[in-house]
Amino acid sequence: MFDTYSFWDGNENDGWLLVFSNVTLVLVIVYLAFLRDVVTPLLLINTLIASSCYHACRAGFFCEFMYDYHMTWDYLSVYIPIAWMITYLGIHNPQLHIFAFFLSFLVTVPIVLSGVSRELIPLFGIGVPIVISFNHAMLRKHRMFYHLPFAILTFIFAIIAGAFMFLFPHRDYGWAHACWHFFSMLSAFSFAIAITKEAKAEKELKLRVLLSMLLRELERRGERDALISAKALAVELRNKKQ
Repeated sequence: MFDTYSFWDGNENDGWLLVFSNVTLVLVIVYLAFLRDVVTPLLLINTLIASSCYHACRAGFFCEFMYDYHMTWDYLSVYIPIAWMITYLGIHNPQLHIFAFFLSFLVTVPIVLSGVSRELIPLFGIGVPIVISFNHAMLRKHRMFYHLPFAILTFIFAIIAGAFMFLFPHRDYGWAHACWHFFSMLSAFSFAIAITKEAKAEKELKLRVLLSMLLRELERRGERDALISAKALAVELRNKKQ
């Protein structure tokens, strides 16, 4: 442990609120782990730990190392999963996704480490992966969102989070930044749902329902040859499922 100068100018309750508001991130971690995503939950666990330790250090509860290192770790751990998730939005090829992630994140690293301007970090840390991802999706005609209501929720939560981050005075930092944690992490959760593709089982279920409707319609019309072909396809699907 290092003895560090406490940068906290609020009260102890606000300090604990900032630490424990990070628990909201567990929602998206569990959801992605359930989908058998390994990388993203690990990145978000790092974010949860880094943010909790940073705010504990800032409040003067404890510091694992010097305050500036906690701040740098916190910033980097936020923009790593942001770059990873946004680049996946428009780039589904694993090799290209990894390349785009490193390209976008490496632009952000020097700004974080140099401390030139904290205002520039969101511009590059979020803006660059968005530009790369959307351009690739447009060129390849990739679908980016699979669940539109959750995509809309993502933007709503992000706007609310941004309001708590930028519109409230420093004296309200404790509760306002905790609200930033809550809504930004809800935004990440809805984003993860919005970009989740339909499961293979769900697609097969929809196909079987449509095929059943087709069989009934062919029987009604008495189209014998088409009915035989459709029944053969139904048997093939049933065997595939088993």
